[in-house]
Amino acid sequence: MPKELSPGQKTVIDNLLGRRIMENEAISVRAIEPPALTDQRRKS
Repeated sequence: MPKELSPGQKTVIDNLLGRRIMENEAISVRAIEPPALTDQRRKS
């Protein structure tokens, strides 16, 4: 996957990960909803 990235995209991902990505690594991003807070957790 890194071959498919522009140099700017690769730099951003390297910075987010805190290391350089390797040519043989796959990268995936997933957005998830945060778990619902219980009433007890909201009061803490």
